[in-house]
Amino acid sequence: RKLPAFIAFALDPWREAQPLAHDLFPPTAQLASLDIAAGQAVIRHTRLLGMGHSLQQGGDLSGWSTTPLPAETELWETRDAILPLPEPRPARWFWRIAREPWPASQ
Repeated sequence: RKLPAFIAFALDPWREAQPLAHDLFPPTAQLASLDIAAGQAVIRHTRLLGMGHSLQQGGDLSGWSTTPLPAETELWETRDAILPLPEPRPARWFWRIAREPWPASQ
């Protein structure tokens, strides 16, 4: 009698990371605000549960500095990351979300 409830709990696909969902819906990031005077940018990012991500930034597309992002607590989660701008202020600056490699199956 209790087995169906247990199976539904133990095999719930929403409780763990899904590789296909991450491939179909990769994380997104957008510049929410930029305050040159205060020297900070707010990057709004939306990610799926269960995959490690980091926010990378750089002045060109070859050299990136990396900031780890906290783990998601909800299936879909949108958060803001407040990042300082480098000194002196560059003419252009780039941000991107990097995904940790998917763990190999055992």
